[in-house]
Amino acid sequence: MDAKVFDFSFFYQHSRLVVSTAMGVVATTATFVQNLSSLFGQQYLASKIKAEKARATETLDFLAKFGGDDKERDALRQALEKDLSATLRKIKTLTGHMYERREDPNHDLGLWQRFLLFFSPDSGRICVAQILAWLCMAILPFCVLAGSVNRSEAWAELIVLTGYGALVFRAWALAERKWFYGYQPQSSIWRTIFVLKRPANHSMLAAQIFLWVYMYCTIAAVEGFIFDFKNGEIRDGKITPIEVILTMLVPLLGAFVCRWLAAAELRRSLAQPATRLRLTASASAWITSACVAGFVVPAYLVGLHVLNEAQHRIFFLGQWAIIMFAIGRLALLKLQFGAHARDSETSAKMRSMAA
Repeated sequence: MDAKVFDFSFFYQHSRLVVSTAMGVVATTATFVQNLSSLFGQQYLASKIKAEKARATETLDFLAKFGGDDKERDALRQALEKDLSATLRKIKTLTGHMYERREDPNHDLGLWQRFLLFFSPDSGRICVAQILAWLCMAILPFCVLAGSVNRSEAWAELIVLTGYGALVFRAWALAERKWFYGYQPQSSIWRTIFVLKRPANHSMLAAQIFLWVYMYCTIAAVEGFIFDFKNGEIRDGKITPIEVILTMLVPLLGAFVCRWLAAAELRRSLAQPATRLRLTASASAWITSACVAGFVVPAYLVGLHVLNEAQHRIFFLGQWAIIMFAIGRLALLKLQFGAHARDSETSAKMRSMAA
């Protein structure tokens, strides 16, 4: 009797769906594990602190029983004192970690409150983030039950979109809850790279939003490149190499520009929170003209003569328009900082001359 060999052709034909599903499962599992770690980490720290305090108490009681000048007792007493010092240092470290966790306003949330955002919103932005996260979580199950999607490529795009949106909006809702209660987590490399700070103004909030939008566009472009390469569309000339490069580099450039803009807005709010310098009309006109020219010329050359697909043209025009607007805003902030620095330097010189 012939043994039936498992057919791997399904995984090759629907590789995009398989990879997207695997990424979604890994991201969901990692998020669930992180929630469990946050939930039970405090209990673990409390038990460790209790055990170390009990150990310190036993060591103190043991030390109290030793007296006299006997050399052996003196050596044992010194060893116990060293052990006690190490125990106290460990208690201090564990207590510091416990304090950091208890200082976080989200430490009192349960597992499903963290994972599915089942908590009452304290501000409008938290409510918006919750609604958007719930929509992303509900779209995929709804499409599965309704059977409204037939192609595996469409399923793959839907999984990436809903999974990415759910993770981002969920993180945004939890972060907004921290910021609402005035809690600022300790700075880290990831918080610095992605400017994970409370928005100082509407411009910074918009830059942060478009940063994550551009990151999704970059992921989707890379995924589309792999799919087109597998199907031979690049090899057959249906999609040119320059078109592939532009669809990946433009959103990546947009993510970098939006990141710089968010950081610049944050620095501006910290350096001069109550200062709003006005530029001259000529400076504003030059910046506006440069941004318009920077949009129109590439839009005409690239949008009409390089990109073949209408979908790529629309995405390029929208992404490039936002990039040029962000660059113009960066130029305005740069000029404002320069003018503010010159005014401060002039005022300092006048005060020194008057003195």
